[in-house]
Amino acid sequence: MSAATEQVQTVAKQTLPTTITTSFQGTAQIFQSSLQNLTLLLLVAVLVIYLILGILYESFIHPFTILSGLPSAGLGALLTLLVFGRELDVYAFVG
Repeated sequence: MSAATEQVQTVAKQTLPTTITTSFQGTAQIFQSSLQNLTLLLLVAVLVIYLILGILYESFIHPFTILSGLPSAGLGALLTLLVFGRELDVYAFVG
């Protein structure tokens, strides 16, 4: 869906005059709005993980030591998606 919407936007910019505005409807609109909310989803997921770890360890500091491994885990997840030829969808993003 991402490649299709990008291609449609590119063709529209090349062929339509600048006075015409375009927008997606239906599934494409839902797809674009879901992509905009991924950053918020990531922040909420990290906050929930921090709260759960804080409750489990009864500390404000120890969850940070565990969460400090998130950047390398994210890189490993992206490399795994690349190796297996999978796309970064919402499920992979949350995982």
